[in-house]
Amino acid sequence: METPFQTAKLGNRPIIFLKKRIETFDFKVYTLFLFKIDPIVAKEEIIQYCRSYNADKLSNTTLYAFIFFDNEKYADFPKRAATYIYNTLEDSLAVQHIKAVYISNVINGFSKLFYYPTSYFFGHAEEHYYLDGLTKNIK
Repeated sequence: METPFQTAKLGNRPIIFLKKRIETFDFKVYTLFLFKIDPIVAKEEIIQYCRSYNADKLSNTTLYAFIFFDNEKYADFPKRAATYIYNTLEDSLAVQHIKAVYISNVINGFSKLFYYPTSYFFGHAEEHYYLDGLTKNIK
């Protein structure tokens, strides 16, 4: 199955689309995409990729999330439905391999990137907010 993600790159490194899930909750549509990336990919490369994605391809989606893993063997969706948030107990294997989570609200244009220098499980996120092309680094 051909997807727009199969030929994507993060800098010189490939980004491999793994799978997607679409869920509805309270009349809202959530679309989650899982990707495999190189474990040493730079945060700036992930930001560039996320900002370049055209959300017009997602008809009727309220919110979408890109979840980037350093090992596809552990790439899995969160156990709790209609969310992009992982629980470190329920999703213990997956969270050890998450490098970044990008969330975008299609309705209001607000998006947020959580980048984990080590992993979701082992470190705090470096948060970035985006709104109408403006970037604000939160420390």
